[in-house]
Amino acid sequence: MNMRLIPVVFLFAAALLSGCGRHPAAGVWATDQDNAYGIKRLRVGFDGRAEFETTKPEPASWHCFWGATGKYSASLQCRSSAQPEVTRNFVLTVSEPGEGRLQARLMHGAETAAIFVLLDENPTPVVKPFNPE
Repeated sequence: MNMRLIPVVFLFAAALLSGCGRHPAAGVWATDQDNAYGIKRLRVGFDGRAEFETTKPEPASWHCFWGATGKYSASLQCRSSAQPEVTRNFVLTVSEPGEGRLQARLMHGAETAAIFVLLDENPTPVVKPFNPE
C-alpha cells in the first residue's frame, strides 16, 4: 500500500465512525412534575422508536418513530392506543450539556407536554437471565 494513502484511509475511517455517536435525545427520560398529558417517563431508543404512557385526557400507550432534526432536537411521530389511526407530532429538545443533569422538553405544537431529566443514557431494557429457584 502506498504510504501516502494511509493517512487518507484513517481519516475516512474516523469520519465514518464519528457519525455513529449517540444522539442526546436517546435515553430514558422521567419527570415528577404534573403535566397536561400525565406523562411520567419517555423512552427514546437507539432504533428510532420511542414510547410513553399518558393518563390525561385519557389513559393511553404511545408508540413513536423519531428522527434527529438538529444536534439537540428530535421529532417524534406518535400514535396512541386510544386513537391508533391518528398520528400526532411532538418535538423533543434537549438542553446543551453543562452543569447539572440533562433536561428535555417535549412539545406538542406550541404546548409543553412535559419537561424531563435524563435517567439513563441506555434506553435498551436489560434482560435478566432466567433463574429458576
